[in-house]
Amino acid sequence: MAYARVITKPLMISASAMMAQNAASLVMLGGFVGYAAPGQADIFRTMNTRSAWIDFQQTTDKKVAFGLFAGYVKNMGADDPVAGRVATTYGVTSSWGAISATPGARSVDHLWRVVPRVDWNLSKAIRLRFEVENTVATWGDAQANGRGIGNEFNARNNRFHVATFFMF
Repeated sequence: MAYARVITKPLMISASAMMAQNAASLVMLGGFVGYAAPGQADIFRTMNTRSAWIDFQQTTDKKVAFGLFAGYVKNMGADDPVAGRVATTYGVTSSWGAISATPGARSVDHLWRVVPRVDWNLSKAIRLRFEVENTVATWGDAQANGRGIGNEFNARNNRFHVATFFMF
């Protein structure tokens, strides 16, 4: 995991990148895949996930400030899937139905999010924020390693947020 922040008078830039295994423990795409065969011990492989995000925030003493967040998460699947066995995914994103290794099922291959925002500084103690969130998840046919490849479909979600901040 890497994290960086640069603060200047007109702009603050924050960024992070991460490569993880069993990222479901961080409530991200991933987990692990179990490979089962009758009369044999199950074999488990962790799933790999890569993610990155960047955030731009205008630093100003004025009443209005703008910002932008952008993020990307990629399901890299499990290394060395075991052929000839029944594959099953485990982890929180699997229980939600986002990740699967079952033939005929669907699995998220990657997703991205872009969130522009505007802040209104009403006083030193009160700030209002309005955000428009656009998220796209690319679903594909579930592979034995947990990836979603082939027959892709982009599922879009848009949300509007209003937040109030009290600083004291």
